[in-house]
Amino acid sequence: MKEAAVTTIERENPQTSTMAPKGDDHMNMDQMLKQAQKLQLEISRIQDDLAKEKVEGVSGGGMVRVSATGQGEIISIFIETEVVDPDGKEILEDLVLAAIHDATRKSRELAQSRLGSFGGGMGLPGLG
Repeated sequence: MKEAAVTTIERENPQTSTMAPKGDDHMNMDQMLKQAQKLQLEISRIQDDLAKEKVEGVSGGGMVRVSATGQGEIISIFIETEVVDPDGKEILEDLVLAAIHDATRKSRELAQSRLGSFGGGMGLPGLG
């Protein structure tokens, strides 16, 4: 008499499956979450520091100066009295605009220098 072939079907047990997280994987995830929280706190601290720092944009050889925070907020504009000429209104407007552009550029550069290492390769706007 021939022996009949027996086919068995094994079902995956979620408790013993190799697909279930292992203890080491769980520890690694906890470490990653802690690292992410630490990184988030550091970025927040740097952003707070940037809000307190100031940059100055200039135009017209220093005749017009604009101050901004490290986050780009314009906080003051200084104009030498020699530049104030009723007939030269357009020139004054151009000088103010140029100083604002200079201040905002310097503000972005400051923020980039402080936060750039956090966004490198992450594709986050303003961070890399």
